[in-house]
Amino acid sequence: IKPQSYTGNPICPIVTLIDSTVDPPYTLIENTDYTVSCANNTKVCDNASITFVMQDNYTGDTTLFFKIKHDCGQDTIWDIASTLVAIKDVEMEDAVNGKNYPTVRLGCDCWTAKNFEGRLDPNGDPVANMIYKSDLYPDTVANLAAFGRLYTYDAATLGGMSAQGICPAGWRLPSAAEWALLNGYAAADLKQLGTGYWMNEQATNKTGLSIVPGGYYESSTGTFKHLLGDAWYWAYDAGNTQTIVPACHFTFGCPEAIIQQIIRANGASVRCIKAE
Repeated sequence: IKPQSYTGNPICPIVTLIDSTVDPPYTLIENTDYTVSCANNTKVCDNASITFVMQDNYTGDTTLFFKIKHDCGQDTIWDIASTLVAIKDVEMEDAVNGKNYPTVRLGCDCWTAKNFEGRLDPNGDPVANMIYKSDLYPDTVANLAAFGRLYTYDAATLGGMSAQGICPAGWRLPSAAEWALLNGYAAADLKQLGTGYWMNEQATNKTGLSIVPGGYYESSTGTFKHLLGDAWYWAYDAGNTQTIVPACHFTFGCPEAIIQQIIRANGASVRCIKAE
């Protein structure tokens, strides 16, 4: 089974069938020795099927089921007959801000594995209401690299109107439902390793998502809180004009992430997922 490029159009695995009962082994010829067809094969993670109808000297028609698992690059990962053809994830390129981000695929989504830290939006304009400060640490290069920046909801979503928001082209902010899917993993498996995070909680980061406790900015008091113990991440909510909007909350000692409604003028962290 060969990797292929997935563009959102119907796609069928490129396979090679070999008759190993003869010497030397014979590679079967499509449309001569067999025909092949696929069904339900348009969307990532759909339960698709591939059917081989044998002909001429061959018999024994076979249907196998597979899923299209688009990785964080441009190729396709096939999960067929319990065999996974793995392709290394690639970085998210933020050319406007001159920064690349590591990525990891969890389930059907490709996530950035580091908090966003850009000062410019995808058009190259300064991000309005961008916040980065801390009562505990100054805005140093090391701190920025560890925790990224905090943004208001309107800054992250360009006025609440864009799922892409401050993410580069081809990427977008996750929805609350997509954040909630991460509860299929233990919170400890999502959190960054190291005694400098999570109040010394024993995180494993088995998923590689590397969630870090960047704390949050409380707009009502003008203070920065809960660095090292908590993390809030914005969840895009189309058309929401209310004072409160959804965010995903990770905290030390809690076995799962919690979807909460928080004030949109607060400052929270940003992760991007690949737009399929």
